[in-house]
Amino acid sequence: MTRKEHYQLLNELDPNDITDISEAHKKMLLAQGLKPFRTTHGQVKWANTATQIYKLSQKSHKFHLFPKKRKSSHPNQIRRRHRSRILLLIRDNWLFFLILAALAAGLLYIVRFHVFF
Repeated sequence: MTRKEHYQLLNELDPNDITDISEAHKKMLLAQGLKPFRTTHGQVKWANTATQIYKLSQKSHKFHLFPKKRKSSHPNQIRRRHRSRILLLIRDNWLFFLILAALAAGLLYIVRFHVFF
């Protein structure tokens, strides 16, 4: 999967003002029909006229055919897991249920085997 480039072309630069590449490289890029542009990140990108038109239309075009669905209506809110009410009751009162089960087991033992003190 390729990474999407998120930049916009601001203005066209003069090729003679670009000093970070060699003259031979500049001539090769100009021969291919590429022109230097300043991006919103302050970098220099070499693009042709079609790329320039595409980036300008992308800047003004806010409608998407398949918009991305937001996972939450509140993006900064942490999503909580919703558990069953029975599981919440057991988790909160496990000690009480353990004591109740021990008493029930003891009472069943006494009634079944007729053990009286």
